[in-house]
Amino acid sequence: MEKELLEEERIKVEERKALQSKAEAWLKNLDTLSPEGLWFEKFAEGYLTSCTILNNRRIHKFSG
Repeated sequence: MEKELLEEERIKVEERKALQSKAEAWLKNLDTLSPEGLWFEKFAEGYLTSCTILNNRRIHKFSG
């Protein structure tokens, strides 16, 4: 059972590394002025805003 869990975890780590490499290659080749690049910029701005809001909520929750 433990071997199976370790193998599953190893596979997850490998899959994450492969996905990260693919994402890094995509970003490296992304033309920031293309429609896809402009879409990604808007997406990233929204993502960062959401993360900031969630982070602020956590800070206020634990400090108050």
